[in-house]
Amino acid sequence: MQLLKELQDGNQRSLARAITIVENELDGYENLLLHLKYSAASKVIGITGPPGAGKSTLVNALLNYWTAIGMRVAVIAVDPSSPFNYGALLGDRIRMSSFYNNPNVFIRSLASRGALGGLNSKILEITDVVKSAPFDLVLVETVGVGQSEVEIAGLADCTVVALVVEEGQTLNANSSTPTIAKIANLDTMVIKAEISEADVVKVQSGQKVYFTILGEPDNRIEAQLREVEPAPTSITSDETSSGDAVYYNGLFDVPNADHRLRISMTAEVTIVLDEVKGALTLPSSLVTKKGPDGKVVVRVYDPQTEETHPRPIEVGLNNNITAQVLSGLEEGEQVVSGGTGSVTVPTGSHRPSCHPHRAGSRSEPLRNLCRRSPPARPPRGQTAPAP
Repeated sequence: MQLLKELQDGNQRSLARAITIVENELDGYENLLLHLKYSAASKVIGITGPPGAGKSTLVNALLNYWTAIGMRVAVIAVDPSSPFNYGALLGDRIRMSSFYNNPNVFIRSLASRGALGGLNSKILEITDVVKSAPFDLVLVETVGVGQSEVEIAGLADCTVVALVVEEGQTLNANSSTPTIAKIANLDTMVIKAEISEADVVKVQSGQKVYFTILGEPDNRIEAQLREVEPAPTSITSDETSSGDAVYYNGLFDVPNADHRLRISMTAEVTIVLDEVKGALTLPSSLVTKKGPDGKVVVRVYDPQTEETHPRPIEVGLNNNITAQVLSGLEEGEQVVSGGTGSVTVPTGSHRPSCHPHRAGSRSEPLRNLCRRSPPARPPRGQTAPAP
């Protein structure tokens, strides 16, 4: 087919004729589309935004840059339809007049013909025709649209949004410019853990944390606490007191290259306040009686006399399950529990079956230190994408 050969040779007259055939569905347009051999190297860039934002001016500036480095660029400009002849209302493209005779630039105006989304109903087929010319870049400029007409994003490899800005206007993140879309980066997730006001005074940046998710309760993910937000999670009343518990968000970042963690997942978070390895330990139930000097008094069994004697000991970390013995006991001595004295518990790396840590390495999880009037529960968190 002669027209196809001329297209591949870059003949702009043949390209204009081929677009007319496809747009108006003239005889042979289906056969033309069937035999197109467009270049996969041609990239489509969409230019959209509200009316009067300067889309055509932006396209003109881009053409100046790309033609200066020797690139071939095609521009498909979709304009409102004329109510009289249904042609492109702004088809003269005044702002691009300097490129009318440039052999490396092709400009074609199309009428929207009532199609929604700021595009022509045949824009997909026409883009394929233009890519077969071939061109390095194909710019598709839409009709001025609002926030809902974003069909150009499905056509283009890259979409540029032009926004209305007045001369001298200060731009910032809190500007009233409407948000078109928010795209989350899930490669790094921010975990927000709720920490009660009774426990938040014990927490500080840099402490070790670990958490599990509901789908993988046996897979512990470790991280480091980045910060604790200064205000509680919700401030809904001007009153100075409230019957509801107050929680603060503790934030820490977790790599998520495999995207296993998703937005708003629930995480069971533990914050490690302190830890010690190779400690001499006792069950916390045996270290409840304190003497006047602050030391804990336990009853130690003497196998030679078969009698028990009270002895003050110094206790370190205590997570209400296992307590660390700093002084006053030696490994292998037997401590008698309360009651009849018939139950003996050996000291030294004792590991209760309910304790989550390995023998010889004790830590103090925050969730075991909660003492507050509301029902006790461990810190809970939610995943969110990093900003």
